Amino acid sequence: YLEDLKECLTADDKALKEDKRLNQLCVAKASSVYDDKIRAVDEAQALTKARMSAWISEMTNLWRVSAKQVISAHEFLDDISVVLLSDAPPGKRADEDARNYKARRNAWARRYGEIVGLSRDSKWIVVKKSGHYIQHDQPDVVVQSIKEIVESVKDSNSGE
Repeated sequence: YLEDLKECLTADDKALKEDKRLNQLCVAKASSVYDDKIRAVDEAQALTKARMSAWISEMTNLWRVSAKQVISAHEFLDDISVVLLSDAPPGKRADEDARNYKARRNAWARRYGEIVGLSRDSKWIVVKKSGHYIQHDQPDVVVQSIKEIVESVKDSNSGE
């Protein structure tokens, strides 16, 4: 999937707008939690080469490299409490083919499943009505999760 994204950087603007396959592969759709004005601006910016380059870099470096770093440190997470908050699994876009949708959804599940599997004391919470920035969209869920971990640590240390 990430290799396919490199085609996005070489495609011309006309192809990105008119070629259905390229558009669904290369243009990140704005979250439905945003209002129409913000979504329109975000989707217009998504067609720029700079935005695509940044998005591909984030997907390649942040997710791949960060996930590898977390996974390589697995021996340190044995019983450490981990709460993973994520947005809902990606839905199928109206203009998206089945192959691309399946690849996106599988990558999403694999990425988060690997992280949750690093600790015996972990849970994965899918935060509905949230986009990429859960701390902005559903701050109460983030605060509650932090409080739960703090209480868990207090409880485990009270017997020492």
